Amino acid sequence: MMKPIKLELKNFGPFINETIHFDELKKEQLFLISGRTGSGKTILFDAMTYALYGEASTKDRDKNALRSQFADENEVSSVTFTFTINNATYIAERQLPYKKPGNKNMTDTKFQLHEITDDKKLLAAKPAEGKQAVQNIMKVDANQFRQILILPQGEFKRFLVSSSKEKQPVLRTLFGTDRFKSLEDKLMTETKALEASVHSMEERLYLLLEQVKTEKRFDGTISQQFASYMDEVKRQQHALEDVQVRLSRKLEELSLERQSLEQAIQVNDWQRQIKEAEARQAELIESDAAIQNAKDEVSQLLVLDYLKEKKEALDNLKDKRTVWQNDFNTLKDKQKHEDHQLSILKESMTALDQEYDSIEEKKHFRDNHRHYIVEEEWHRLEEKITESINELQAHRQKLEQLEPVDTGKLLNELNEIMTEREQLSQQLQVKQITITQLENERRDSDKQNEQVNIRSTYEEELQELNQKKTEPLLDAVVKLRQHLHTGDHCPVCMQQISVVPDIPDRETLEEHQKIEHRKIKLESLIEQLQHYQIRDTTEVVKQLKTLNVELSELTAKKERSDSHYASLSERYQKELNNQSIYQSQQQLYENQQRDLQMSEQLYEQFKKRTGYQTYQQFEEAWQQCHQSIQDHEENVNDLKSQILDKERLLSKLESELSHLTVLLSDSEAEYESLALKLQSDLTKNKLTEDSIEQNVDISRLETLQQKIEDYQTAVQEVQFKLDTLNQNMAGRTSTDIQPIEESIKNLENAVNMLEAEKHTLLIRVGDNEELLKQIDALLTEYEAKIAKQKEALELSRLINGKNPLNLTLENYVLTYYLEQTLILSNLRLNDMTHHRYQFRRKKEKSLGYSGLDIEIFDLYSNQVRDISTLSGGETFLASLALALGLSDYVTQLSGGISLESVFIDEGFGTLDNETLETAIESLIELERSGKMVGLISHVEMLKSRIPAILHVESTGYLSSTRFSIK
Repeated sequence: MMKPIKLELKNFGPFINETIHFDELKKEQLFLISGRTGSGKTILFDAMTYALYGEASTKDRDKNALRSQFADENEVSSVTFTFTINNATYIAERQLPYKKPGNKNMTDTKFQLHEITDDKKLLAAKPAEGKQAVQNIMKVDANQFRQILILPQGEFKRFLVSSSKEKQPVLRTLFGTDRFKSLEDKLMTETKALEASVHSMEERLYLLLEQVKTEKRFDGTISQQFASYMDEVKRQQHALEDVQVRLSRKLEELSLERQSLEQAIQVNDWQRQIKEAEARQAELIESDAAIQNAKDEVSQLLVLDYLKEKKEALDNLKDKRTVWQNDFNTLKDKQKHEDHQLSILKESMTALDQEYDSIEEKKHFRDNHRHYIVEEEWHRLEEKITESINELQAHRQKLEQLEPVDTGKLLNELNEIMTEREQLSQQLQVKQITITQLENERRDSDKQNEQVNIRSTYEEELQELNQKKTEPLLDAVVKLRQHLHTGDHCPVCMQQISVVPDIPDRETLEEHQKIEHRKIKLESLIEQLQHYQIRDTTEVVKQLKTLNVELSELTAKKERSDSHYASLSERYQKELNNQSIYQSQQQLYENQQRDLQMSEQLYEQFKKRTGYQTYQQFEEAWQQCHQSIQDHEENVNDLKSQILDKERLLSKLESELSHLTVLLSDSEAEYESLALKLQSDLTKNKLTEDSIEQNVDISRLETLQQKIEDYQTAVQEVQFKLDTLNQNMAGRTSTDIQPIEESIKNLENAVNMLEAEKHTLLIRVGDNEELLKQIDALLTEYEAKIAKQKEALELSRLINGKNPLNLTLENYVLTYYLEQTLILSNLRLNDMTHHRYQFRRKKEKSLGYSGLDIEIFDLYSNQVRDISTLSGGETFLASLALALGLSDYVTQLSGGISLESVFIDEGFGTLDNETLETAIESLIELERSGKMVGLISHVEMLKSRIPAILHVESTGYLSSTRFSIK
């Protein structure tokens, strides 16, 4: 599944700031986590589990209690776990929540998951995102992680004794049987959906049948009711056709009667309209004389209004000419005044032009010396020279106070001391290497002697076992006793048997078997230790003692040399600093002297070029020159602007005068023409100018005109109407319409009754036909789904466990995987229990999930036992064997999960030495297969058998770790 690389703990349990590098193990993949009780060994498993899942390695452990009680209130508690899985490397970092003093709520939990295989890539930044991301990588959740990767103290047998229902999710994850579960769920869902759909269709069909509009109701099945309603709708269709025929006939009769009525009404109306038109025509003839008088009055008013408009136009033109003439005279006077002003401005410009040469000379001076004004350094040049003289005097005084230093003598002495220190260091290194080699030689000799002592212990135990009075042919006696009877001949001596020996009791047999197994084991161990011999370490110890004395003397001498070197180095550094200060001051003095010379040269150059002895005199002269140039340029620009304005104004006046001249010329001819025309019209109408001065009554004129127009329109309309009506009445007389109206009323009543009947039948037949079409289509689909439902229901029941074995499809597959796992687990369990126990899958059916329960077969009693009857040590061995068997089989399948590590917390203390040895051999074999195995135990034998140990050392409150590899 995964292999740890690095575990970093901060304020986590008893660890304040601890980092464990698992790559220090190198090739040693089996390691023991050793330490005193309460030192924090299990906390390491908690840290890995918490980093990944946010939970402790044991369900019952409170994850909120993992924060160190010695952590500062403002410091966070966190765990950072670096691990590899499927050739990819990840870092999981999680902070623990805790309550700060004065706060009511816990701090937020923080989590980040990165992949760092090639480049660092963020996979999750929040705990909610991290849960799914970790599960996608690990392929197991927290509970499954505890059961197959970490076997926590008190929980190592949880998976072993769990029920089929509890094992199912773990095995599903390991062997990827989700597809079978998905198939079961999908088929179950489809079956339920089909059942619901069929039920829904039945309800809908019955509802649709009830909606058929008919006075009759039918019973029976859906198909029977459908056939009856089909016949009923056909009867309704025939009744509708009969009503439509009768309605058509009545409508024809009604149409003819209505035409007769309309014709009679029309003729009677025409007769009435002729009488009204003739009366109106007589009224119009009587008002003809009044209309003629109105026409004459209108003609007179129109002539007066026309002449009045002519007279007003003539007067308006006369007034305009007077205004134009006045404007012309005013503009002419203004033109003369502006011409005079322009002449004055031009004379002023001529006077300014005569100053050109003087201004150009001033510009030359200003521009050539502008840089003295613009550049800042010329302003402060005099001040800078004064400051430089003062600073130069100060530097000269400081130099007189300092003296140059010679550091060559001190440097030679330092080099001599350094050479002496290097020689002493080399001598110390040689001594230390020699001591290390001798100590290694002594440790090797001690190990050799320890192994020889262990071999002697094994030989003594073997000798004691050989001296016990046991029956050497006990097995042979048992076999012979099973086949011999009194009176038979012995197959060895051929004599007749008078007495058959008794078969030893079971306890004696078991004791004999244990002794024989132990003898074989001891002989194997003695043979493995046979090559070890006793070594004498007296000379080595003597040499080590001498070397340690010499090492102490050299160390003291080296410390004196170091102290002398440090003192000289400090003195040499101080002299170097003094020399550096003198050189720096000398450099500053020379630089200041050069700056002063350069400033003085620049100042002499300035006086020579400007002709002024001080900068202030030059600046005042330059500013006066610059101001006079500015004043001259402003005057010139102002005069140019005024001249241009005057010229533009004169041009505008000239244009306006020209325009007024044209207007006066054109209006004079127009005025004479209008006067002649007016006089002619007055003469023609026998009027004078005084007679047209009066205002014309426009409202009176409009009233008369409207009256004449209305009269003419009315005469034309009456005549047109009389002509039209006389044409329509040609050869016709008025008719009595009452009998016709009564006949129409009777026919309309009959038609309304037939239409109501038709409408009712039409809606009923249409709705019923549409309903029957829906019912027919739905009935076809319903019958097809009934057949499909029957097949799907039977299949769903079978694969969801409704079968003789009470096995779902997924559990059926998982039973195969479990049996293969148990075959591999039994190989280890046989060795661990001296061929006494074997795993077997329980075959009996249960009320719920079945097929994944495990039981134990005891070869000694030749009977099946429940897991719960095993002792604590036997349960631990069984759990370990099952976990390793799972690891082996999952690896063989090479699926998405690779069980590359296993961690075990306690359980070894329940084993006797022989069983413990067997368990260790199994773990060593597991290590050889490439898996990492981590153990927590207080058993001393494990410390001597396992070369790699992670020591968890405690000061009583806080803990630290270190790896040691033998």
